[in-house]
Amino acid sequence: MDVITATQIKKGAIIRYDGKLYRVMDVHHHTQGRQAGYILTKLRNLNDGTQKEVKFSSSDRIEREFVDKAELEYLYEDGNFYVFMNTESYEQYHIEETFIEDMKYYLVPNAVFYGLMISDKIVGIEPPKSLELKVVETEPNLKGATAQTSNKPAILETGLKISVPFFIEVGDIVRIDPSTNKYLERVKK
Repeated sequence: MDVITATQIKKGAIIRYDGKLYRVMDVHHHTQGRQAGYILTKLRNLNDGTQKEVKFSSSDRIEREFVDKAELEYLYEDGNFYVFMNTESYEQYHIEETFIEDMKYYLVPNAVFYGLMISDKIVGIEPPKSLELKVVETEPNLKGATAQTSNKPAILETGLKISVPFFIEVGDIVRIDPSTNKYLERVKK
């Protein structure tokens, strides 16, 4: 455990607030002229999955929890649970949908993620730096289009909607950055 100021809170961090563990879902720093600034956070309770908004003053002290990371391979969906396997111990984890959030748009079988763990309990999932997903719907290719021209919308195999260059076609595999949902490159076939 580490004590930080509220201005050091980052999205994805695990903090202790009112004696409970929360994952920081969103953070916004606000300043109002000469008045003291404040930090508005959206927190998810790690025990019951409920969310709440909490406003901290910039000088508030927060307890940040240290988490271990384990490499997890996504296997399949089972009702309201997603099943992952630890790539070292082969132990399987059933993680509730409420703890996956928007990560569901990156879940393709055999994709490797990082499980955030506290006392051998999964408290969150982090995606890899990049993922390869198949384009299932987009406008037709424009002849002569290059990466420097404007983009068009595309829907990927997981339902994720992103913006891609005009030369991308249905069936192409694209590499995206999960932290920004931005197109990085087309993967060679």
